[in-house]
Amino acid sequence: MDRYLQKTEEYIKLYSQKIGKFPYKRFAIVENFFPTGYSMPTFTLIGQQIIRFPFVINQSLPHEILHQWFGCSIYVDDSRGNWAEGLTTYLSDYYFSEDKRMYRKNSILKYMAYAKDDYPLTQFRGKIDRKSEAIGYGKTMMFFYMLEEIVGREKFYSALNFLYQNFRFKRVSWEDIKSVFENEYRKDLDWFFNQWIERKGIPDLQVSVKDHTLKEDGFHIKLKIKQKEAYRIKLPVFIETYLGMEKHEVWIDRKEEEVEIVSQDEPLRVIVDRDYQIFRKPYWEEINPVIHFTLADRKAVVFLSSKDIYSPITAYYTEGTLKNPDQFSFSDIYGKNVVVLGADNPVLEKIFGKKLPAEDFVEVFKNPFGEDKVITVFNLSSNLQAKMVAGRIKHYGKYSKIKLNGFRIVEKSVKNYQNGMSS
Repeated sequence: MDRYLQKTEEYIKLYSQKIGKFPYKRFAIVENFFPTGYSMPTFTLIGQQIIRFPFVINQSLPHEILHQWFGCSIYVDDSRGNWAEGLTTYLSDYYFSEDKRMYRKNSILKYMAYAKDDYPLTQFRGKIDRKSEAIGYGKTMMFFYMLEEIVGREKFYSALNFLYQNFRFKRVSWEDIKSVFENEYRKDLDWFFNQWIERKGIPDLQVSVKDHTLKEDGFHIKLKIKQKEAYRIKLPVFIETYLGMEKHEVWIDRKEEEVEIVSQDEPLRVIVDRDYQIFRKPYWEEINPVIHFTLADRKAVVFLSSKDIYSPITAYYTEGTLKNPDQFSFSDIYGKNVVVLGADNPVLEKIFGKKLPAEDFVEVFKNPFGEDKVITVFNLSSNLQAKMVAGRIKHYGKYSKIKLNGFRIVEKSVKNYQNGMSS
């Protein structure tokens, strides 16, 4: 608990410097029987079962402390949408993450898994399921990241300080936030707020190199960029050359347009939005097969095992299609999410042409017979282990594989295929 007190003091000092003086005279961390993480004026309520996990003290605790500013002091006018969860996620969970590019990419993948049929941020009130979390926490977090990219760090925190000093104990809407940032930025932000707050969906881009020509001032590269729906975007473009990597930025705002970039050396490859600075739909080549996709589709096709230990897993897929291995047909897996129970399941050799190792694991693969679909293999040793996995797997959604030793998860890994739209 001494470490919790030390970290709490550090977080309060940090946010006091960035936003403004801590709004109350005291703050307490209260353990709770239920696995909760709530913030109320002057205290946070954290469950006994989760308080020991490292992510709590490093991400959840600063998140709840930050709510003392945004939520407990500045109230949310959620009649037009809850902005506070995304802002606190950006300034805590994201702020303290070790790999920020991967955090941004994971937020996009989580959204792709759970929120393809989404709604505007103005309709988010609070977290009720994984879909609402992907929208209200993930997409809103990326909104504030992109907003800081537009206005600059100094003006971003100056706006937050102004918001805190002038709206304490008042209800604040998205419109209020827009006005504050426009006042600091001294430019209109209607276009930015309208496309990210009022609209549902995310940008869907296709990028190709039309041609490149050597001229006196360098190599002129023409990019053709298509959008399904037009967004106004500052798009980062990386040019890989023999001398290294060049970074450029281009603005786009139409469904189809051509842009020209001048490179100082012969281009080998063009990579657009390599670091996921835009909340956009990734190419299939960019998508990491992760457990989020496994959990998102309860209607998956499930190939059963001869071992009677997987009932806690099959119980999750009550809306799915359960099949014995001898019923396998390639039509069953074409364009579908698939779950295979047991590494010794003969279905795996038919799909992948090989057997998988006989260790306890859950692993997600891209479905070679269905774009945007995955195949997930559960290889477990007992019904009790399967029950434990079924209960805890939701906490490991960003991973492609987890390995187990008995009832302990001993290894986690991600299959990160490609970053950015490459041409």
